[in-house]
Formats: sequence, C-alpha cells, structure tokens
Amino acid sequence: MRSTSAAAQLAALAAGLAVPEALAAPAAVAAVAGCYAPKIEPGSACSIDCPGKLACVDGACEEVTPDPSLIAHWRFDDPPEDGVLDSSGRGHHGTCSACPELVPAVHGGGYQFTAARRQIITVPDAPDFRGIYTITAWIRPTPMSAQRAVLGKPFGDGIGNSWQLEVLGDDRVSLSGGSPHSLASPDPIAPGEWHHLAGSWDGHEKELFIDGDKVAEVDATLEYDGHAIYLGGDQNGGEEVLHWDGVLDDLRVYDRELSNSEIDDLADGGF
Repeated sequence: MRSTSAAAQLAALAAGLAVPEALAAPAAVAAVAGCYAPKIEPGSACSIDCPGKLACVDGACEEVTPDPSLIAHWRFDDPPEDGVLDSSGRGHHGTCSACPELVPAVHGGGYQFTAARRQIITVPDAPDFRGIYTITAWIRPTPMSAQRAVLGKPFGDGIGNSWQLEVLGDDRVSLSGGSPHSLASPDPIAPGEWHHLAGSWDGHEKELFIDGDKVAEVDATLEYDGHAIYLGGDQNGGEEVLHWDGVLDDLRVYDRELSNSEIDDLADGGF
C-alpha cells in the first residue's frame, strides 16, 4: 500500500510537496505552497496544485482541459463556511451548517472533520449522480472503533445507499450500496496515515481500491432515488449519521468506470 508514513511525509516536505496536517503548524494553511481557489488567477505562482480548471506547470498556474467524465470534484481548498466548491464545472457545490476546518492536506487544503461536532457537507442531488460511477477520496482517519462515512449517496427510507465509501469500526474499508450491499477490504488500513480510496461500478460489478490496488470485487445491482450526496457522513432514515473523524481531501465522482491504471495514477498523486 502507498500510505503516507512519517518518513514519506518528511520526504514530501523536503521535496516541496503538500504537507500533511500531522507535520504542519495548527493554523498553517497559508504556509502551504499551494494555490487556493478562488484566489488564484492563470499565471500566478504555485508549487503544488491549482484550483478549478488550472494546473501547476513550471511554477505557474495554467488553464487545463478537465476530464468531461469528472462530474464532481470537491478539492476542499477553501473555507467551507463560504460554500464547498465543486471545480468540475458542473456546479455541484455543497453547504454545511456545522462545518469542518480547513487544514493542509495532500493537494493543498483539506477538511478536518470532528465526529463529536456532527460536521457534514450536503450536496443537492442531480441526474449526474445516477448511473455508472467511480468515486475517489484521500483520507486520514482518526483512530476510533466506529463506522464512519467518507462520501455517499443514500437510497430509500432506511440504511441503504446507492454508493458510499466508508471505514468500518475495525478499520477495514467498505464500498456499500446496491445488492449485495457491502464490499469490504480483507485487511484494515492504518489510521492516522493518508490513504487513497476508490470505488467503482460499471453497471455489473463493484470494485474497491486502496492506495491504487484493487482489494475486492463483486457482481452487484443498484438503484437510485432523489437523496442528496453527503460528504463526511451519511443519512439513514432522515437522520445524519456515521460522521467522519479525521481529514478528507480531493473527493471526486466520475460518470464512468476509471481504469486500474487511472486509479493507480490518482493514488500516486496524479491530478
């Protein structure tokens, strides 16, 4: 697995890459050498990555053409109280009443969630979110013996989902949704370290990836309804539950199945 250990984090720091929260000062967001949306314009200086349709090329933010299958991209690079921005161009922005904290993360900023504060982000439903999918996220979970959700789209009036990435109480990762409902990793991940998660459904088969490696797959069917998307938690029977504890960064939804190599590239820090 490509988890970011302390040694790897120090190497990243020395190389001028994103500084994970564990190595940064408590209020050091401004000290991270990234480009925070929407304050950056094309041509502005950068050393990590840039918001929206910009990329960091030779130290400057330049315009790039986004993948048209990327239907939602929450970079978590801005204060969430101002609105959680979707940089895909589809306008799937989120809101929060109890909002997480902006901190340094893998790609520029990330959001620190505290489960006890019941922090969660809600994104309105749209037809974009109903069909074949790949969902991805960078996570740094706090050690805790409780199930917690990364991002998901609930289904029905009970505990169902169309799709959801989550970490179980024993630190295994699960891609839930449809029938069969849960697809879990055989081994736990290390809490307190960065991991890249991805889950996909091609209309027939669900696949779960951790740090670029496929760890589980199963044939599955699923359904959709009008439930909103939840980031950093879930909704069961109208109640917000499974609140995340730890840091999340760079959450994405695609309307196609990404290839194994594309998921591996994202896990290696690709953008």
